[in-house]
Amino acid sequence: MSKTPIPESEDINISSSLMTRHCLGIAATGGGKSNFLNLILKQQMMRGGGAIHIDGKSSKEAALEFLNLARQHDRWQDVRIINIADPDFSNTYNPLLRGDQDEVTSRIMELIGNKGDPFFRGQAARGMRAIAGILKVIGKPYNFGDLNVLMTNEVAMRQLLEDAPKSTKEYSDFKIFFDQMTEIDPKTGKQKLNASKLQHTFGDLSSRLHSYYVGTAGRVLNSYAPEVDLYQAIKENLLVYVALPMLNKREAAIDFAKFFISDLKTAIGQIQNDKYKPHPTFLTLMDEFSSYAQPSLAPVFEQARSANVCLSLIHISEPTRRS
Repeated sequence: MSKTPIPESEDINISSSLMTRHCLGIAATGGGKSNFLNLILKQQMMRGGGAIHIDGKSSKEAALEFLNLARQHDRWQDVRIINIADPDFSNTYNPLLRGDQDEVTSRIMELIGNKGDPFFRGQAARGMRAIAGILKVIGKPYNFGDLNVLMTNEVAMRQLLEDAPKSTKEYSDFKIFFDQMTEIDPKTGKQKLNASKLQHTFGDLSSRLHSYYVGTAGRVLNSYAPEVDLYQAIKENLLVYVALPMLNKREAAIDFAKFFISDLKTAIGQIQNDKYKPHPTFLTLMDEFSSYAQPSLAPVFEQARSANVCLSLIHISEPTRRS
């Protein structure tokens, strides 16, 4: 970038070649961060490129500004909104539909991180992997509500064992997990689910998932045929605005951002393996990134460049945070 001062009335033009590089933006409150993001989005829309804008402010005004930018550049039809705080102002989205059982399990386990006893955390991960694996081999879409039922309901678990191909490893893994969660009923001599074991295995995780299948977030995140698919959004150069309600629902917003970033990681990995790459470079703007950063995202920076996806991380400067 030139060190020559640029007149305030003159727009900064960021060339397409620069957009292939990842970016870190640091600014104090009131330092022009929003104007900078809108400038980048405006130029991306003019190029016909796609973008994902994760907005940490989640204000209706910012969303409308995004929509107005798209309208000005005849990109209105490409816009998708994900807003877990306002389902009436959102498209539907399901972050559980892409990825294998390991990816989906990792996505869900991000909710509890390193909290709690390592033994029970490992048990929860093994159980979730068994559930995700058998659902994948059956080939049916599922949502957060389905996971909640499968983490608590014996009839639903037995139905999975009925539906799954018996010769698959996924069936065997789930059967082993199911047997571990059962006991022999002394009255009938039959196998029954041990509710206490299941509670110890999934208790904390189940409670964290609760807010994603009820209330406003549940109306956005539980479609079997969602209107937003990140892999398709990148391939089709769509414009996706993601609202994070950091002020009034901070914990839910951070958890959702972790889901979203993990799903984005899967989508980028699939794009990397495709012959097709987005053109021009697909832009991902992550506002308030430090709030939902994950160590597992580190390899994505290398994958993203080869997938022709630019990651731009934006956050408030440290002195401003402390104040």
